[in-house]
Amino acid sequence: EKELAEMQEKIQRTVAECKAKLNDKTEMKDVDDCLMPIIVLNPDDPAILGLKSQVEVMVSARLEKAERKAEYQAQVRRFKTQFEKAEQLEKMGETLSAAKAYQSLISSSLPDPDNLKEKGKRQLASLQENILQQQTNFERSADEDFKKGDFKSAVQNLKKAQELAPENETLKG
Repeated sequence: EKELAEMQEKIQRTVAECKAKLNDKTEMKDVDDCLMPIIVLNPDDPAILGLKSQVEVMVSARLEKAERKAEYQAQVRRFKTQFEKAEQLEKMGETLSAAKAYQSLISSSLPDPDNLKEKGKRQLASLQENILQQQTNFERSADEDFKKGDFKSAVQNLKKAQELAPENETLKG
């Protein structure tokens, strides 16, 4: 019985020492190495099993957190890529496509830690103003061409205006 008490004390002491070494980077191998001297004494001891269970929970939680972080970073990258695509379309002069891309970006539910949505809103407002100005210029040119009797140019200008504002019922005729 004395041996049993000594063995139990050694197990408790070693488990306490191993517990004291736990940190947020502890792996199961670390605990197994720490428990090595006493595991042969009683591998089913509740203190040993409890410590191992605690470390399994810690490791599992750490892996889940890493997965969530990786998913978040992937979503942030997707959002930035959408923004860069909209900017590229704008630089290429694809005004309508850029406006649609910015609109999609603004309505996106992806995380935006760099506040690109606000920049996208400003870019979209600028593009919409530019589109309206171009549309007005084409309509004015069409009106002038019509008054001059240059119907072909008038129709071409109206078509250009309609391309800029396909939803405008007045331009559809």
